[in-house]
Amino acid sequence: MGALTTLLGMVPLLADRLFDQMAATIIGGLAVATFLSLIIMPALYMLFFRRQGLNLQKGKRR
Repeated sequence: MGALTTLLGMVPLLADRLFDQMAATIIGGLAVATFLSLIIMPALYMLFFRRQGLNLQKGKRR
């Protein structure tokens, strides 16, 4: 929610000649960081820890 409000708050600065590049950089960075933390990181977590979950379902203990 915080990233979304910051993204929306930076949109009016895109029309300003002085702050347009800074606003575009902040918007891009927040968008990429949000995508990475909400989509990529959980997918990588599931990928790396999939074997442990399957072992627990089969009843094997470590």
